[in-house]
Amino acid sequence: MNPEVTSLALLLGFWWMLVLVAGCMAAMIAGPSAVDRIVALDLGIVLTALSLGLFAALQGNPAYMDASLVLAVLSFLVTVAVSRYLETGRVFR
Repeated sequence: MNPEVTSLALLLGFWWMLVLVAGCMAAMIAGPSAVDRIVALDLGIVLTALSLGLFAALQGNPAYMDASLVLAVLSFLVTVAVSRYLETGRVFR
């Protein structure tokens, strides 16, 4: 495939992910319940991690991929911790 087409596709994907992140943040602010806000936050963080991956491919810098993976793992842990807090009122035993 042509390098210009690849670069354009990565750039369009990157900007589209940022638009989706903005939509998730709007849903997080206006969510009717706490569970909706948690889901919107989790999806927004995962989309941000995906945006970092696309940015790493655009720039050719693998350091952004490391940040993307760390962000995805932390997103999962934060979602589990906040969900447990909402359910039981505490995070740890």
